[in-house]
Amino acid sequence: MKTYKLLILILMASIAIVACNPDDPLGPTTNVRLDENQSNWSKRFILQRPYSNLPSSLNGMFAKAEIKILYNSGDTVTLGVNLHQNTPYSVIVSSYNSGMSWLQSSSINGMFLSHIQDGEMCYGLRYYLGETQWGDGYQYGRNWDWHNIAGNPDKLHQISGDTILAYGSDGIRRTIDGGTTWTIASTSVSACIANYNDSTLIGIFGNDIMLSSNQGSSWTLLSTVANNPQTILQSPNGDWLLGCSSGSMLRSTDSGLNWSQVFLLTQLYSNAISASIKKIHFLDSQNGFAVLSCSPAVNCGDAFDAMTGCILRTSDAGNTWGLNYRTEFISYTDLTSSNGPHVIATGIQAEDNVLTGVYITLTTSLGN
Repeated sequence: MKTYKLLILILMASIAIVACNPDDPLGPTTNVRLDENQSNWSKRFILQRPYSNLPSSLNGMFAKAEIKILYNSGDTVTLGVNLHQNTPYSVIVSSYNSGMSWLQSSSINGMFLSHIQDGEMCYGLRYYLGETQWGDGYQYGRNWDWHNIAGNPDKLHQISGDTILAYGSDGIRRTIDGGTTWTIASTSVSACIANYNDSTLIGIFGNDIMLSSNQGSSWTLLSTVANNPQTILQSPNGDWLLGCSSGSMLRSTDSGLNWSQVFLLTQLYSNAISASIKKIHFLDSQNGFAVLSCSPAVNCGDAFDAMTGCILRTSDAGNTWGLNYRTEFISYTDLTSSNGPHVIATGIQAEDNVLTGVYITLTTSLGN
């Protein structure tokens, strides 16, 4: 009996030690490692997922989760973790040490769709009770006031000051008073919009790259590309980059007139046709990263045979890109950096029963 009690105490102590380590999985460890045998990035535990209560869920299935970056300044980063339930909600978590550890601060009804940050202020969109709402965030994005906005936009872009675009499947809306009133600027449907220069916007419309000189009311064709572009960014050296399907990265050195391919994931994994670059982010003039989502999972043809997401890196201002990290249980959707520099990749965790928490992926070594 004494031996039995001693074994129980040892087991309980072991569980307590594991529970305190954010880099260890909360479930079985025989088949899955949180670092996935790659030491250049590590995962940080955000929160535990509840069991799914959706009618389509299987017994024991955990709720699907996704992460939105709400605020980032100095050492402080705030995330909204959407949880897909019968009554969906989002848990707000914050880090005050550049993503090394996280604390739950509050929650909202509904789910975050998009956000922008203007200094210490945050603005966002959420989906709640069958409609989209516009929100003002304060206290590092931990608290929000919500207001009505027509239509169903799911993306935001700040042109300057109080002039902001909200756009989605029913066109582009514009406010010039910080979200108090909105008007339809265009019925065109864009995947991504960015500032081209001080007076012009650049946007992705299907395979067309277009420009607007009247704050999104009308658009003229600049160029046409292949591979279904999803995101656009101007690098610190002035070049333009497009993140596309099939894990394709395109680059333009002539202000978007012509594009050349600088990375293609299907050259590494021929079945990665559905992989898509979701976000590109530069830390300085030379070092940048991009995150990809792979759905369905990509068979890599080696022991790592179920890639759901991966991270690319450039160290030469975007001229060349290489595969820097891959994962079997996160489809990446967003990317940011904090002091350190700490690079934080966020994404959607699969509905599995092994790793039941929500995680971000972090590097403090520029992916080295």
